[in-house]
Amino acid sequence: MNANIESWNVDLTSIGPIYPFVGSELFFTYCGVLSWLLWHVIQARAEGKELAERQAKYSNSEGLNSALDREQT
Repeated sequence: MNANIESWNVDLTSIGPIYPFVGSELFFTYCGVLSWLLWHVIQARAEGKELAERQAKYSNSEGLNSALDREQT
């Protein structure tokens, strides 16, 4: 990629933007933070559902004893 600039020893505001999407940094930051938060919400719900299923499975003594028997063999 050639910038067609002979010297970088100039005022960069007179050249103009030197990378694409200038001014959209805040928008992409918001998108990144919202995606990160959304991932945490989805992950917490999935882990909560899995925990509830395991608690239901092993809450009675029969399920717990069968799990312990499988581990001992």
